Amino acid sequence: MIIDQFQIGPYQIHVNSSIRWIQNYLKELPLSTQPLALDIGAHNGLYQSNSLFLYFQGWHGLCLEKDPQRYQELVSFYSEYLPWVQHACQEITPDTIVSCLEQNQIPQQFDFLSLDIDSYDADLLKRLLQHYQPSLICAEINEVIPPPIAFAAHYASDWQSTTPHFFGMSLTYLAEIAANFDYQLIGLDFNNAFLVRKELNPWPHLSAVQAYKNYREGLKPQYNLDMHDLLSCSSTEAMAFLKYHFKQEIMPYTLKLRA
Repeated sequence: MIIDQFQIGPYQIHVNSSIRWIQNYLKELPLSTQPLALDIGAHNGLYQSNSLFLYFQGWHGLCLEKDPQRYQELVSFYSEYLPWVQHACQEITPDTIVSCLEQNQIPQQFDFLSLDIDSYDADLLKRLLQHYQPSLICAEINEVIPPPIAFAAHYASDWQSTTPHFFGMSLTYLAEIAANFDYQLIGLDFNNAFLVRKELNPWPHLSAVQAYKNYREGLKPQYNLDMHDLLSCSSTEAMAFLKYHFKQEIMPYTLKLRA
């Protein structure tokens, strides 16, 4: 959520609350000699960016954004103020992520990953973690789907959806990815979930239910009002609600109730 706005030249910067969380986590983690942040789904590099403040501190990195208009805004700003940061206008898929990072010389172990592509985030993250080990991950979740429901939209070459709230992955599904790759869930800020490599973790390891309290007990935006009933439903009722809500969706997805 936006907590501040400020101007740099003609550019409007929108600051989100997750930056405070990221700063606090990174203070406690060992960083590379030259810290690096990878931003997948960077938008225009200015709007609620999870990595912009790191780049201003001298971090190197790579911003990936598929939308040409957003990318041109990013290029205009970064070329003037952050010329040491790499960027590319490219649609990243599970099939292309590894070659893209190899071409841009991203090391297998780096410091921070921000992932927010509003589609098949789960499949992309799984493929990335097969080859790379970021110390800290900030991954957007589909915040309206509560634990213990595991939901994920899956990759298709023609991916597109018009179903409201059909994107990304639920917190339960993300926690499962974390466990499979030796990461631990340590926090949730609205729809940004934080994972840390297990071997580096000094914080309590949270279950999806524990972390989700941040959303359950926080302020709810108007655009999620149509899904608020999920928060008071039983798990069985919530599953029935979602199956009906997604009944016309043709993109592949997982929707399961976990024990």
